[in-house]
Amino acid sequence: MAEQIQGNRGAGPLAPCRETRATILVRVVVGLLGSYAVTWFVAAALTTAASGASPQGRGTLGQMIGPLVYAAAVIWAFSVRRLRVAVVGIALAAIVAALLWWILGDAR
Repeated sequence: MAEQIQGNRGAGPLAPCRETRATILVRVVVGLLGSYAVTWFVAAALTTAASGASPQGRGTLGQMIGPLVYAAAVIWAFSVRRLRVAVVGIALAAIVAALLWWILGDAR
């Protein structure tokens, strides 16, 4: 019985993966700094899109949306299984938000 338990340890889709210190450090950097970049570009795009609103309204919009976007991006960066997916996903989200901000800024 003990041999069977040892043989099944770590098997299955929910088995914990072993990450080195370097991959954990990269995940922390991507999760914290990359999510900050995504949040900044999303908030900038939204406040640019709301150019008809008052400056106080645009600032409030950015302050309300920013923490939500940041929390969602950080949670996503740490919840994906592969580090490569986290890096590419955060980078693509930042690029898309930056392009949206740039397009909305030129539309005025």
